[in-house]
Amino acid sequence: PISIKIQCISFIFSGLSEVFMYTWPAEHLIHISGEIIQQAVFDTQWYKQPVALRKYLQIIMLKAQNPIIIAIPCVMPALSLNYYTSYLSTIFSYFTALRIIMQNGE
Repeated sequence: PISIKIQCISFIFSGLSEVFMYTWPAEHLIHISGEIIQQAVFDTQWYKQPVALRKYLQIIMLKAQNPIIIAIPCVMPALSLNYYTSYLSTIFSYFTALRIIMQNGE
């Protein structure tokens, strides 16, 4: 019936929206984390600082090249828009397989 289809579509849409609500800020964090730190260090007058402080600033810039990511080891890879697109692709593959199985069963 149409009411069950509408409920199913609304459930799918709300689930996908929730995953997107988590991935979009995580993607923003990935891009901003490296850019802000590197730019802030580079904008300082590092050339007027003592050699020891220059070495620390260099270490900070090297660490900033690896962006901050949100991930759960062995459970969820890095949360990003790439993860979201692979999630969507997997969901659509499951629904396609389910549709084919249901059509063959009729």
